Amino acid sequence: MNIVIIAPFWEATGHVGNYRIKRYIDWCLENNIYITMITSGKKNTILEKPWGKQIEVFDRFNLYTWRKQKKENNLSFSPHRKENTLRKYIVNNLLIPDPIILWNWSVAFDSAVQEEIKNSDFILTSSPPESLHILGMYLSKKYKKKHIIDMRDGWLDESLKDSLHSKGIRYWIEKKLEALVVKNSAIILTSSSKWLSLLINRYKNIENKSYVITNGYPVIEEELLNKLHSNKQKNPSQNIIMTYAGRIRGSRSTQRAHHFISPIISAGYQLPNYHFTIQIIGRLTKEDLEEIDTIKLQNNNLKNITITLKDEVEREELFHLLSQSNVLLLTSMSISNIPSKLFEYITLKCPIFATSPKESILFSFEKEIPQLFVNEIESPNINKTIEKIKELSSLQDSALVPRTYHPDEIKRKFLYIVEKHANN
Repeated sequence: MNIVIIAPFWEATGHVGNYRIKRYIDWCLENNIYITMITSGKKNTILEKPWGKQIEVFDRFNLYTWRKQKKENNLSFSPHRKENTLRKYIVNNLLIPDPIILWNWSVAFDSAVQEEIKNSDFILTSSPPESLHILGMYLSKKYKKKHIIDMRDGWLDESLKDSLHSKGIRYWIEKKLEALVVKNSAIILTSSSKWLSLLINRYKNIENKSYVITNGYPVIEEELLNKLHSNKQKNPSQNIIMTYAGRIRGSRSTQRAHHFISPIISAGYQLPNYHFTIQIIGRLTKEDLEEIDTIKLQNNNLKNITITLKDEVEREELFHLLSQSNVLLLTSMSISNIPSKLFEYITLKCPIFATSPKESILFSFEKEIPQLFVNEIESPNINKTIEKIKELSSLQDSALVPRTYHPDEIKRKFLYIVEKHANN
């Protein structure tokens, strides 16, 4: 079996889509499925890889290539590019559904790509960016191949694009595009059950080709994981270390530091005999830093709360810092998205204190993960927060790691889906 994956962001430093695509490639390699990767590059190049072939199509507008620089310092985060106002206007208003549509034209008429498509069984496109699905649909129809659409986020639902938040002309254009892509697809993959239900409610007769493939647990070396578990905080005193890792605003700019800091400060006022250290690890924006400074200033009379900031660190050091915490902090303003950080935290068997909107999918995880407590952002229950923080900070051996989200289980499901539809 041959699968062509179209992912211009492949190998772009810090792009979250790489983790999911990397798993698909690894799973296919283990099961003798040949992969052809179509990605962006500084020039047209064909490379042989252990898993198949990589075709790099010239990225003439430098949409992703600027993030594919050599990682000389081995850090996993992306380099910074100063925001350009004109570029932002063009992206948000003139290129529908996104700028990658420009690169798509080069791919569609590339002779090497066309040859690989002819010899393939499936074309897999992963969004965002959503324009990849339009390219996949075009190639699928032209060469009569089955199209797998992998939706890491919603297209119309909780869109990362501000222009789709109001149902104007652009919304209706993209709704039509989504409908065409969904109708043409052979397989639809979403990263959460909420994304899937929203899609099924919008389109009829897609249940038999629609599936949930969560991001699942990260692959952590067994030796490192055992070391982290053995070094976990045990029998904590009333000095509670609570750690937040990663960006705050991120791609969903509605997230704020006060979403996870404020409930702890409220608890601090009512628990004077406890000392809370809120440790924030990650690259913060100027706005994040200003907000945290304001929070500190507004509560400078509160002596039992300390907020510390630490820049991004290497993966192993990060896991060590997380495992040494009494409670891990998580916030998500999305209702449908499952933060990858949740799966990482579960793997570490650490208590988790999360904040999210009341309709969030995170609440559904509380039933199967006893070490998780989710607080409503809209109306936080301070008394329950205090009770749960004390309870979470003393949890030791009751943490569960449900098998459902293990990479092997997700791999088995993915391969079953592909095999099933290959034979239809």
